[in-house]
Amino acid sequence: MEFSEKKDIWVDRGKIYKIQTSSNSNSSHPSIYALPGFCDANVTLGVNAWGGQAGVDGLKVALQTFLVYGFSDIESVGDGAWIQKVSSFIEKRQWKGPIIHNSSAPVVTEQDQEIPSALYKTISSDKELESYLREHMGRKLHIFHRNEEGYVPDLRTLYQLRAEQSKSYDWVLHTFADPFSSEEALATEWQTIFHPIHSEASNFQLKKVRWAPQMSVYYYQTKRSEKLWMEERNRFMKRSPFFQISYEEISKSFPESFSFNEEQSTEVAKDFQEYINEFRSRPVLYDNLLFASGTGFPLVYPGMGAWREVQIWEEILNNSRADSKSPIDRSNEKESSAFAFWKSLFGKEEALEIAPIRKEIGKIPEFRKIILRALTTNSCEFLKAGHRGRIEVGLDANFNLYKKNPLAMEDRLLFPDSVYQRGNLVSGKPIK
Repeated sequence: MEFSEKKDIWVDRGKIYKIQTSSNSNSSHPSIYALPGFCDANVTLGVNAWGGQAGVDGLKVALQTFLVYGFSDIESVGDGAWIQKVSSFIEKRQWKGPIIHNSSAPVVTEQDQEIPSALYKTISSDKELESYLREHMGRKLHIFHRNEEGYVPDLRTLYQLRAEQSKSYDWVLHTFADPFSSEEALATEWQTIFHPIHSEASNFQLKKVRWAPQMSVYYYQTKRSEKLWMEERNRFMKRSPFFQISYEEISKSFPESFSFNEEQSTEVAKDFQEYINEFRSRPVLYDNLLFASGTGFPLVYPGMGAWREVQIWEEILNNSRADSKSPIDRSNEKESSAFAFWKSLFGKEEALEIAPIRKEIGKIPEFRKIILRALTTNSCEFLKAGHRGRIEVGLDANFNLYKKNPLAMEDRLLFPDSVYQRGNLVSGKPIK
């Protein structure tokens, strides 16, 4: 595969103001590959992977971890008002970390267990739900919906609220892979769904759904034993020097309370396989995939959860049936230009300075394009990130640089050599 001729990116006050042919045209000079900064649409920073409260030191490490793996922007869900102060520290460059996008307090239905009122909005009736949602028109809001004992929102109320989503397009429904919740979400034509969609829905129902499968959350449910966890941990220790340095000590002990018995282990493994099958059989969803690591769920470490999510997607999408082409594949076939895919990441055709634009682009696996789109344009636009998941004049200078082509090799995307946020080097070393 070949990339385009070398280009220089000029940055001023955090934004890209010019992209032009490189002044260094020496063909012997090694190529540098650039991709837009990644976006993670669901992160909880207030808890660690063992379910405990994150301290200041642990929080700083977690924030740095996202940068190491190329994430310029994340969305904080269920962290409380204190996250705004952390966001301010990052904006003022007092702390290193991704740009944090804050959502309103997630909605949860009243249950038997006690729910922290500072983190969540507890709803106990349809009238209360309708009132709260109307107050949040036009704002990002996550709704946790499960079929449990206690109040469950009425289908008609959800449908009425869905009808007003022209003003609330960014409302997210979390189904937690519950079949009842999945059916409710699709019946009410919800446009953004997080967690596995566990239902008999038709492709027509799924056509316009923005979906964050959060597979790593359920993958780590299948690792709820000390032996399995240590195997997973050691595998990542070998792959990521940063994880080894930062999390070796904290990750080596496995709380007894986290262990599943044999029956539970069998059940979660069976469920996870069903979620994989559902993902693989739904190519209609691939064009609108969102990337959400679920960091903060049990065993889902910062960085590690995102890495595992990408690995799961690679396996699923690479093994999908050859005749089950995704909407991305079909749209690319209709495009007569070789620039079709890269337009989405780099804006106008004439601005494709650092994307591979020659006919050899076809050597990049289609499934890896799907993953990249989810990590960049889809999720960054969802977060309303300043670079919109693109490298383009006028947008924030958030990009990842690689010494080797990250799209031609497995397990390379989340390991950039240098990471830039608003034009500043925030991870790695400058590539010369």
